[in-house]
Amino acid sequence: MYHACLIGGALSTLLETYRTQAEFLVVYLEEAHAKGEFGMGSKMSRNSRHTSIHDRINAAKDLVALDKAYHGCLSEDVSDTSRVRVVVDTMDNSFTSRFDAFPDRVFIIHDDKVAFVGSDIMDQMEHPEQLMTDEVREWLKERM
Repeated sequence: MYHACLIGGALSTLLETYRTQAEFLVVYLEEAHAKGEFGMGSKMSRNSRHTSIHDRINAAKDLVALDKAYHGCLSEDVSDTSRVRVVVDTMDNSFTSRFDAFPDRVFIIHDDKVAFVGSDIMDQMEHPEQLMTDEVREWLKERM
């Protein structure tokens, strides 16, 4: 999400197009590529594994702060529906477990039901030319 969707502007563009028709929320999960665990360097491993909820909250806040330098589409304020609200999963990863969530996986909730589940990261890697926001855009375009 970090490079293509956030810095590249895909998420900001999606928000700008559909903000009056949909609400957007990011659930910050455990670190997918924790620093020092995968040998991928600082471009892929920005944060250490979270050992407390405070670590996870701070990592989410860092993401929001980083976004401010580019598009300003993320918000820590859960009542700010004009931007993409950022919340965190619990330390026992209850959201991840309940929804089979992966980093960069998109869910669309419509009429209080899960109406769309996006590709997981392995599927996304098979088609790197397609961003996760592309799937969401198509779904919203057909229904909004």
